[in-house]
Formats: sequence, C-alpha cells, structure tokens
Amino acid sequence: MNKRVTYFNNEKNISGRLIQDLRKKFNLSVEDLAIKLQLEGIDISSQVIRNIENNKRTVTDFELLIIARVLNISIIINAEEIKYIDSEIVL
Repeated sequence: MNKRVTYFNNEKNISGRLIQDLRKKFNLSVEDLAIKLQLEGIDISSQVIRNIENNKRTVTDFELLIIARVLNISIIINAEEIKYIDSEIVL
C-alpha cells in the first residue's frame, strides 16, 4: 500500500510563501486578505492564512483559486511549484 503524501520537499504546501509575498506586494494585511476571502464565501480566518503562509496548514485548490481571484492575479500550477504571472512575464 502506498504511503499518503502530506509533505512535498518537507513543506505542507508549495503556495504559502507565494501567497505571503503577493499579499505583501499588494499591501494587504493578513486580516485584509481574510476579509476579502470571507466576502467571496471562503470561511477562513487571519490565523488560518498565517498558518498557510508559515507552512503549518495545507491550502486547498478552491482556496488557492479564490486567493488568486481576490488578488486579481493569474497563476500557473505544476507538480513542484506555483508561478504568478505579472504583465505576461512568468516569475
């Protein structure tokens, strides 16, 4: 039987740092982001966002989709990384 994978490269998610970097780039506090997500119907607190950013909680695909929507960004996801697209340049 295969072992369930809960970490990748010793991380619970590959998006936490990107979420934090983008949140800061757009001058949003954790609380601001939580409010924006709650207005989109995602029941998420500022503490949960901190846990995602600090690699203590996984982020679900639908949460990631809504995060991208509230930040008004496009993302590319592959098996090992998530990239944010800015002005048609992949970072």
